[in-house]
Amino acid sequence: MEKRGNVIVLKATDDHKDGYSTVEGLKLMAKLVDRWSNGRIKIEVYPGAVLGSEKETIEQTQMGVIDINRVSISPVVSVYPRMAVLALPYIFQSREHMWRVLDGRIGKNMLSEISKVGFLGLAYMDSGSRSFYTVKKPVLSPNDLKGLKIRTQKSPVMMDMVSAMGGKPVPMAFEEVYSALQTGV
Repeated sequence: MEKRGNVIVLKATDDHKDGYSTVEGLKLMAKLVDRWSNGRIKIEVYPGAVLGSEKETIEQTQMGVIDINRVSISPVVSVYPRMAVLALPYIFQSREHMWRVLDGRIGKNMLSEISKVGFLGLAYMDSGSRSFYTVKKPVLSPNDLKGLKIRTQKSPVMMDMVSAMGGKPVPMAFEEVYSALQTGV
């Protein structure tokens, strides 16, 4: 948090590019906070991993350098292992089931307990389920993954899931994906 005169300025970060739904959510939050605080609180949104990778911004958030950090579940697991359960494949029967769990006792408990590692959990965001995108062929079933190198988050759960389906997991940060696709990694 920074103070500029009588205005409190908060830094918010997201690893997605400008225009992505989670970035737009942060921008809307910034606009609402500005309006509701009568301009006394401003949120500056830094998209596109300009403040660092998710792992780096998690560390910066813990140190107080970043105030608001929209991150994926997998990187959070490195500081709060209980979150790993939310990254398990096929754990929810439907989107409605997922939101009942996240908005219910279990989800609220996890948001509350993350304070033990220096965070204040505000909410969950749904930016879609895990999907497989390839440059060579469509993935219509787990068999289609056999022998393919698949980018995963740096999460043992995700890496094990891809391996179990016959793929070769390649853990990398989101911001490295584009160049990895270009170079065939």
